[in-house]
Amino acid sequence: MRAMIIYASWFGHNRVVAERIAAQLEARGITTVCAPVNEIAPAELLGCDLLVLGSYTHGHHASRQLHELLAATPPVRLQRAAVGVFGVRNPDGEADGIDELTLRLEQLGAMPVVQPLRINLPAPDYLPHVWFDADVERRTLAFADELIMAAPLAR
Repeated sequence: MRAMIIYASWFGHNRVVAERIAAQLEARGITTVCAPVNEIAPAELLGCDLLVLGSYTHGHHASRQLHELLAATPPVRLQRAAVGVFGVRNPDGEADGIDELTLRLEQLGAMPVVQPLRINLPAPDYLPHVWFDADVERRTLAFADELIMAAPLAR
């Protein structure tokens, strides 16, 4: 199985989560590419069995670059992969970039195979060493394991 974790990160939060997910997938024997969205071309999604997208939320929206990647990728390529979504956010009770990204995938016929991983950032200190605690680590690894179990080729 081949997995791709593509993320958008302004301050490094989603990069940290993406790297933890990638390490868990690789520890389970899955070939994994983990990269920021600006380093990925739509053609690289060809043959991807598991696609995991991570985005920040800014003004209740997901990364513009992730939206552009999805727009440039043939829907059938997305539909052939098991898809997951994650992101960090400032919980204010309103829709966020994770919701927006999930909705866009659904519109393209690529339904996420597991519930999105949402990590709330504790205001006002958004530094990675503060927010990535044991609970976030546990939830991140559990999300990776859920993705593995939900991906068709993992069974």
